[in-house]
Amino acid sequence: MKIIIFTVSGKIENSFSEIKKSKEYGVEILQPGKFKQEIRKALSGPLYFIDIASFDISDNIQLLKMLRRLGNQHCGIIDTNGVIGDVAELFHYGICEYIGKDLIKTIIPKKRIHRIFDFLEAKHPAIKEKVTENKCGEIYIPIENGWNDILTGREYTFCFMYIGLDGLKEFKSHFSREHIEEITGSFRNYIASMIAKINGKIWMWTDFEGLILLPFDGKKIDAILFSFELMINRMLMSVEHNFDRLITYRIALHLGNTEYKPRGETGKIVSESINAIFHLGQKYTKPGTFVLTENLFEFIPMGLDDCFFDDGSFEGRRIKKMVKVKG
Repeated sequence: MKIIIFTVSGKIENSFSEIKKSKEYGVEILQPGKFKQEIRKALSGPLYFIDIASFDISDNIQLLKMLRRLGNQHCGIIDTNGVIGDVAELFHYGICEYIGKDLIKTIIPKKRIHRIFDFLEAKHPAIKEKVTENKCGEIYIPIENGWNDILTGREYTFCFMYIGLDGLKEFKSHFSREHIEEITGSFRNYIASMIAKINGKIWMWTDFEGLILLPFDGKKIDAILFSFELMINRMLMSVEHNFDRLITYRIALHLGNTEYKPRGETGKIVSESINAIFHLGQKYTKPGTFVLTENLFEFIPMGLDDCFFDDGSFEGRRIKKMVKVKG
């Protein structure tokens, strides 16, 4: 077993001297600048200790954001200056150990590390370690049993599905507010009922657009075929659900990570993936089209490869677009 400590302090290495001498655990000291690189590379196994005094962290919010990026990695905090006011909050974010300013001045006993690993194995036997890295160098935190495994406040990998109705200006100029609400409400309800069949849930929704979450199990992305069928069947859907017109919509898919909170409590979430999917859906995706980002290419179902073509890149990600269908 390996212990990796991110610090610039030589005194902290001395605190782990007993553990290092035992040779039961490999102890490695790394500079804080190696943090991101190491977290990407060492996807399972190590116990990480972060000496927060060695990082440029101005407040607890920054620290918690950094910890969320670890996903299910095992991580402890070393607080040499005693600046953490609410230690319990760290454990809510999955921290397995806290070493305060008094304890770090002593020699950390080997049995303490034993207890940490025993605790982790007892509490999270399934975490060994399903974290993987995709072809784009991004970390996946798969969810094997879907929504049953998801805890509020933890970070996971989801397929993000953006869907937006086209023709906003036309709607507002030709229909009353009541009629618009009837159409958009029917559309939202239809999407919610259909997406539930592949374990998806509407997470955010405004009048004309929404964001759907689908837990990623590391194996397949049902949202690709689902979106493909939505694009093909829009005429039939418009008639069956009495939309009074042939509606069109744009769809964008992206695979990424976010902290999970229930619908309605998402306002304070900071996520690059959420920003990416909304930018893709609102700024890039043309009316009546379906696009997906490069980390989804490998999950395109067999037989549908020829239905997508390269469409350049957006915000540093390659994009594929579904071929246009008539109707």
